[in-house]
Amino acid sequence: MRMIIVIFIYVNILILLIVSSLAMSSSYSDMSIHTKAICNERNYCLDVQITCEDGKVVDIKPISEGVYFSNILKYIRSDSRDEWC
Repeated sequence: MRMIIVIFIYVNILILLIVSSLAMSSSYSDMSIHTKAICNERNYCLDVQITCEDGKVVDIKPISEGVYFSNILKYIRSDSRDEWC
């Protein structure tokens, strides 16, 4: 009787491991986090942390205070949201 209980417990643990492994592999996504300076037309810039998942922006958080740059500096990078991820 004791052996049956032990086998039952091992089988349940094995089933649990298989099910959790399948659940984790199917929920995998391509996630990345990077930083970027975002500037407006008046040269006011803010550093942000951008979180991307499967090639799409899912979160944007400011990580610094904004800064005004003089008109001598020209920000030439694209700020198109489609290119952030």
